[in-house]
Amino acid sequence: MSVMNQDVKRENPLQFKFRAKFYPEDVAEELIQDITLRLFYLQVKNAILSDEIYSPPETSVLLASYAVQARHGDHNKGSHNAGFLSNDRLLPQRVIDQHKMSKDEWEQSIMSWWQEHKGMLREDAMMEYLKIAQDLEMYGVNYFEIRNKKGTELWLGVDALGLNIYEKDDKLTPKIGFPWSEIRNISFNDRKFIIKPIDKKAPDFVFFAPRVRINKRILALCMGNHELYMRRRKPDTIDVQQMKAQAREEKNAKQQEREKLQMALAARERAEKKQQEYEDRLRAMQEEVERSQANLSEAQDIIRRLEEQLRQLQAAKEELEQRQKELKGMLQRLEDAKNMEAAERMKLEEEIQAKQAEVQRIQDEVNIKDSETKRLQDEVEEARRKQEEVAAALLAASATPQHHHIAEDDEEMTNGDNNSGDVSRDLDIDESIKDPVEDRRTLAERSERLHDQLKALKQDLAQSRDETKETVNDKIHRENVRQGRDKYKTLREIRKEKALQMLRKLPRVALSNIRDNPNSKKNTKRGRGQHGGDKHGAGNKGSLARQNFTRLGYETGNNPFYLRFPYEPYYKGQHLRRQYPPISMQRLQLFLDADRIDRKQPIDLTTFCNTGLYFCRPDQHHFGVQLTEEGANEFKAKINIEVQHATELIIATIERQGGVIRTSYYDQLSLWAITNPNKWFEKGIQIPRRMLPPSDAVEYYTNPKNRGYLADPEAVSHERMVLAQKYGYELPKIEDDPDYDMLTQTKDPRQIFYGLHPGWSMEEFDEKVINSKKPVIVDFFATWCSPCKMLTPRIETVISENDGKVHLAKVDVDEYSDLALDYEVSAVPVLLAIRNGKVEQKMVGLQDTDKLRKFVVCTNFTYDPNAFSIQMDVMMNENNLYTNMVSAKNPPPLCIPVPIPYIPLNTEMCVKMFNVFTPGRNLHMCMDMQMNVQKAPVVVLHFDCMRMGQDGVALVKPDQNGGLQVTSAPSGGQVQVPQVPQVPNVPNVETFPQSQGMQPPNEVDPPQTDYDIFDPVEENKNKN
Repeated sequence: MSVMNQDVKRENPLQFKFRAKFYPEDVAEELIQDITLRLFYLQVKNAILSDEIYSPPETSVLLASYAVQARHGDHNKGSHNAGFLSNDRLLPQRVIDQHKMSKDEWEQSIMSWWQEHKGMLREDAMMEYLKIAQDLEMYGVNYFEIRNKKGTELWLGVDALGLNIYEKDDKLTPKIGFPWSEIRNISFNDRKFIIKPIDKKAPDFVFFAPRVRINKRILALCMGNHELYMRRRKPDTIDVQQMKAQAREEKNAKQQEREKLQMALAARERAEKKQQEYEDRLRAMQEEVERSQANLSEAQDIIRRLEEQLRQLQAAKEELEQRQKELKGMLQRLEDAKNMEAAERMKLEEEIQAKQAEVQRIQDEVNIKDSETKRLQDEVEEARRKQEEVAAALLAASATPQHHHIAEDDEEMTNGDNNSGDVSRDLDIDESIKDPVEDRRTLAERSERLHDQLKALKQDLAQSRDETKETVNDKIHRENVRQGRDKYKTLREIRKEKALQMLRKLPRVALSNIRDNPNSKKNTKRGRGQHGGDKHGAGNKGSLARQNFTRLGYETGNNPFYLRFPYEPYYKGQHLRRQYPPISMQRLQLFLDADRIDRKQPIDLTTFCNTGLYFCRPDQHHFGVQLTEEGANEFKAKINIEVQHATELIIATIERQGGVIRTSYYDQLSLWAITNPNKWFEKGIQIPRRMLPPSDAVEYYTNPKNRGYLADPEAVSHERMVLAQKYGYELPKIEDDPDYDMLTQTKDPRQIFYGLHPGWSMEEFDEKVINSKKPVIVDFFATWCSPCKMLTPRIETVISENDGKVHLAKVDVDEYSDLALDYEVSAVPVLLAIRNGKVEQKMVGLQDTDKLRKFVVCTNFTYDPNAFSIQMDVMMNENNLYTNMVSAKNPPPLCIPVPIPYIPLNTEMCVKMFNVFTPGRNLHMCMDMQMNVQKAPVVVLHFDCMRMGQDGVALVKPDQNGGLQVTSAPSGGQVQVPQVPQVPNVPNVETFPQSQGMQPPNEVDPPQTDYDIFDPVEENKNKN
């Protein structure tokens, strides 16, 4: 197809302007090469100067300063004088006309802001220009005239972010917006254009274009912008990465060169400053010399004037003599003239006439040349006027709006443009893509410096503004600024408009405005009457005539209205649906801040019910809690929470803070137990097993997007990353979190309570704690107790050091008040050490870690009178250092290795028991203890006698009051010696040298006969 077949003006030569068809979303990210930046800058600048893109006056002045910096570089006072910018086109004509300012004043205003950009590269100035320009409302928008179904004229705007609908007289503020991520399909049939949203329940948006060719152009623009929209949200290709790397290298090289240039300029300025100082000093010396020379010259002038006066006097005398001589000659000629002849006079007259003719000829020539000059001036003026008309035509051609493209003809082209068939295009959909408008802010909003500059410019220009010359766009822009709206705020508002707000704009539905659907068929045939008959009860002696008063609801010839439809209440089935009482994120944050909920423990429905401020009633078909979005933007807590229903925004809010959320289902029986566990356990009923969700809830609780408790964990991890990308936050790593154990604590799909499995009861709880074979530390706490929260990590640290030798049980005094009363717990926190069902030690209040370590250290020395055996247990942090049982009749000497970190190696403690006899159920013996290091004795202790048994414990001789000085008297037959000091981090020793008569725990020693280890009595009888 030739060029002349297009809808263009028939002129020669033809002028073509190649422009960017698709605008970038962010110029800082997408304009990589300098040549692209420059060409796009020239296009946007021309669009602003021609008012194709509306720019406020203050923004126009600031853009002009960047344009001058991009063209001329840094401001130089020496070369950039007044009038330097008079030939540059810097401001839209609209801005100049609206303000009463001269060209010099505009130039001065622009130059004052130009000086602020000193040191900025030309490319950086262009980039700053485009950054400000891309925040303008009409930037990158292609406008098309359309009509809706009612025939109202509108504008359709197509840009890089989506489709927007504008009113006819307002191109700045869109009324309806469709981002590319929410458009499923676009199509047109003839002049009808259809936009289908991604939500299939939402109605399609339909409008009509003046011509089919416009619909084709709209479709092509939509396809191109959508493809670029999706491409921007994918990883860059290799070519783009290479271009970006090359651009970074070039930018760094330019930056280095600029730094070198700045250093050279600074050095030059310093040198010029010194040179200026020297020149000033030299100038002062020259002025002094000149003053001296001036004085000398003045004296010489006085002398010269005196000499001149003498010469003039002499000359005057000589001239006087000459004049006297000439006077005499003139008198003589006067005498001679009287005798002049007539011929001489005639000759003189002829000479005079010839002279006059010559003068007249010269005058005619001057007049002819003057007329020729005037004619040439008229031709020059005509040529100048034609030149101005040609320049204006070129300017108008260069300022053609980008959305008009080529003018349309009334007749369609014959090359396929009159095709009225369906043309449809499906757009790629990625639900994980987040609308860029949500986090987009204007440069003035992000930069405080730019905001202050625009504010100062606006105040300066307000004094000279002429309100009578304001355009419609100026008024709309001023109203938008007054309401605090900008380009991106307006797009966020129209794209997040709630359904209730849309309903408020729609007319109310009433009987007066309900109409039948067009082309609907009406059944005009009357049915059989209520009582039959040809006249259906309406004739003479019929049902209507025989009734004194027509009953309510009777309709002649028709069934009554109330019989046409079955009875169905408006709430049918509603009372059987599962209800989820809501709790807002704001209220949850309040519970956490007020310590009503412990954020260091997992949160479930029981936690909410224990606050006393949330109620879940299973008898009213309550099936758990759902979180609402109120206060989600202010939620700041890292928690592990289990709820029954949560939206996507709730899940993103909790995971953004590093927390974990799950949605789980509880059947009605499980809800009775979890909402009031205290009452449940008092009845002695076993903990029920949670049932699986019903068929209509399986899809929700198996969906990883909902964080369902039946979903695949790997799929949940993937959806966590997808949601983080969608909402634009960095997902914290739970593996590196100090609260990893708390965040990863979960329930089994059949489990109701944390730590309690289905089938347990309070009797079984007693068996797990009270009847435990291992020591148990019971921590009585309350959710509202701050010291309890500080004590919990300390006791957990000490318990973890024992490697499972000591168990920990946590009891909430609010939930198990009866258990607290049984153990006389009147305040919290309280720690109880329970062994074999008995409380061995009690600790009240907040304790440090070292004291807690002592709390879990115990040493037993036991005598069994029934078996006549002595058992010695040495435990540190519940690690068995030594356990052995020997016969009380003939106890062998024992040596125990001491594996303590801060005591040297090869250290052992040796014990020898002698003078042993067993009267009744008591044991009398003497004992020597010796500590050896490297086989050398260091400490030797001698106990004359020790008595233990049913009568108690005494460290006296048998003949002193019969050994009845009792220091402690337990109720059982076995006696335990008080605890030994605690030593941390002692490994468990399970094997000992058999040559010393030592065996692993729970084994009884056979009688030993080896007494050759040492004799402490003989060796130390002379020692104190």
